[in-house]
Amino acid sequence: MTTSKNPYAPPQSFESTAHPSSDSKGVWRDGKDLVSVQGARLPSRCVKCNEPATPGKPVQLWWHHGGFYLFVFLSPIIYIIVALIARNGAVVTPSLCNHHKNQRTQANLIAWIGSIGTFFLCIYFADIGQGALALMSVAGFITCIAIGLIRGRTLTAKRIDKVHVRMGGCGEEFLDSLPRFPL
Repeated sequence: MTTSKNPYAPPQSFESTAHPSSDSKGVWRDGKDLVSVQGARLPSRCVKCNEPATPGKPVQLWWHHGGFYLFVFLSPIIYIIVALIARNGAVVTPSLCNHHKNQRTQANLIAWIGSIGTFFLCIYFADIGQGALALMSVAGFITCIAIGLIRGRTLTAKRIDKVHVRMGGCGEEFLDSLPRFPL
């Protein structure tokens, strides 16, 4: 009896054939996004430059549909309550090489130290009647917070559902090492 391959059968596995030694089952690339199955282990490579790296600390990502932002116009308190109820979460463990780990640490230090410093400068300048300098301190405070939010994060949640986690913030080199998303 001959066994023939059924061309209409569903795929048996979605494992990467490009990196057989990869420890990343259930992790794919979809354009500029990293897609993984809930609970899948990310590869032990830097998510920015694809250099070998040790896994970092687990990070909790949260996401909710963008339509819920409309509740802000109704009431910020209502938005917070609805967003906390409707959000979906996932835990991922991204890896970073020493270079990108140092960049992230530096951005977070600038954000924390700079925002605390400019906050007290704003209070001081307002107290001595220097309104222009107080406004400049507010601008510095906002800049420090933006640096921390933009440069200090590793991955961002683009969509989380019961099965898949879609993330942004990965480097092209890392994404190129992953198989294409099958769906």
